[in-house]
Amino acid sequence: MSSPIIILGAARSGTKILRDVLGSASDLGVVPFDVNYIWRYGQYNYPSDQLPVGNADLKNQNFIRKHLLKIAVNKPPTGRFIEKTVSNILRVPFVHKVYPDSKFVFILRDARDVVESALRCWRTTPRVGYLYKKLKTFPFAVASSYAISYLNNFVQSTLRIQPNVSSWGPIYDGMQEDVITKTLIEVCAKQWVLCNKAYMSTKSCINAEQIIEINYESLVKRPEEQFSDLCERLEISGKDTVIEEAKKRVHRANIGKSSRLTKKEIETVDAIQNTLTFIPKLVSNAA
Repeated sequence: MSSPIIILGAARSGTKILRDVLGSASDLGVVPFDVNYIWRYGQYNYPSDQLPVGNADLKNQNFIRKHLLKIAVNKPPTGRFIEKTVSNILRVPFVHKVYPDSKFVFILRDARDVVESALRCWRTTPRVGYLYKKLKTFPFAVASSYAISYLNNFVQSTLRIQPNVSSWGPIYDGMQEDVITKTLIEVCAKQWVLCNKAYMSTKSCINAEQIIEINYESLVKRPEEQFSDLCERLEISGKDTVIEEAKKRVHRANIGKSSRLTKKEIETVDAIQNTLTFIPKLVSNAA
C-alpha cells in the first residue's frame, strides 16, 4: 500500500479545504474528518495531544494504519489516501514514525484570521450529523474512556454548562489550565502559536524532500497555480479535476476576516504571535 499524504496545520488554517480539494483526485482516498481518537489509541489518558515519539510503539502504529485505511473513503487500488487531523501538528515525530515514507504538507494561515475563526468554533456546538458520522468510526471497544470524555464535552457545549471549561481543537500542554485562567482569545492565540512552534521545532525529523510548506493566503489568491504545483509535487493524477474543484471551493473572501475582531483583541493576538520569529519570513511569501 502507498503511504498517505499527511496535512499539518493549526486548526482553522485551511487544512480541510486542502484535504477536500486534493482528495477530489481519483487516485486518492480521503479520511473525511479529524480522527484524533485513532491517533491517540492506547494513550487516551495522556494529558495533551503532544504525544512523545517513543509512545508510537509497534502496536499503536499497526492500529493507526489499519483504522485510517479502513475509514478512508473512495480509496484507489493503491490504498493511498489523504489525512488532516489537526492535532497531528503537535506530534510531528510521532506521526512520522507511523508513516516514515509519507509526504507532508504544512499550511500556515495569518494568526488574526485563524483566531477569529477559532473563536467561533469554540463557541459553536458541533453539528449532530457530523458527530454521528464520526461516532460510526469510533473504536468503542478500545476507546470507551475517550468516547465518554468526547460526548461529555459535546453535552456541556450544547447545554452551555461550564462554557469556558470545555475545549476545542489541538490540546497543547497546559491548555486545560489556560482555559480556566486565561481569556478565550488568549487561548486561541496561544493555541495557534504553540501548534506552529511545535511543527517548526520538530520538522527536522522528516527529510526535507518529503515536506511541502505553503501559505493559506497564497493558496486562496492563486488556487490554480498552487494546486497544480501541489499535484505535481505530490504525484497526484487528475490535476484538471483538482483545479476545477478548487475553483468551486476556494474563496478569497476568507482572507481578512479578522476585521471582525476588536482593536484590543487584535493587539492581544499580535502580542502573542510575535513570539514566533519565523512568521514574518513565511508570511512574506504569501503576497
